[in-house]
Amino acid sequence: MKPNAELCLHEEILLLALHDRKGVPIVGIGTLQALAGALLAELLLRGNVHLGAREAVELVRLETSEDALLDECLESIAQQKKPKNLRWWVMKLAQRRELLHRTAAGLCERGILRADKRKILFFFEQRIYPEANAAPERALAERLREVILTGTPNVDERTLVLLSLAYKTNLLKPVVGAAKLRDRKKRIERVIEGEALGRVAGKVTEATQAAILVSTCVVPIIAS
Repeated sequence: MKPNAELCLHEEILLLALHDRKGVPIVGIGTLQALAGALLAELLLRGNVHLGAREAVELVRLETSEDALLDECLESIAQQKKPKNLRWWVMKLAQRRELLHRTAAGLCERGILRADKRKILFFFEQRIYPEANAAPERALAERLREVILTGTPNVDERTLVLLSLAYKTNLLKPVVGAAKLRDRKKRIERVIEGEALGRVAGKVTEATQAAILVSTCVVPIIAS
């Protein structure tokens, strides 16, 4: 993977989701679903898949990229005999083995995160990913702050998807602070609802929220 290659949406979501110093998810619920939603959004924005009737995810073209995880997700969609809808795929991909760790591994290869371990209760080890290079996340946060804190009228679809997923999965508070987030709530919702209606951001976010809701109603699976 090229060090200077543009970050994929799932990598951007993970940067927002991880505590910079501790290297663990800030929000306990929804991180895996947010990553899964971002993977699907990435494939939709690249034109590898599109949404058919009843939001069924349908293959457009099978091609490889520089992201092995993204390629595997696309291959899974290609092998599915009967098309499944967005929510089904968010739930399916969120259960993918090592989803968080594999996403983090790509960021570690670029020197953005650092792989480490910490002891829990003296007996158990947890893999953690503290920030090694703050510049990419700073640029990401600045991109989001520009949309949230200014009245900029033109928001590209990639940023719109990121904003929508981050907002609906409670990942924006570290970006702008709790007070400003409350003050700009109407602005954020106006951007999301006004521009995303019927497009990638709105549909993927809705499916991600539904998958998170389902996950909170079943016995939680704790991934190490």
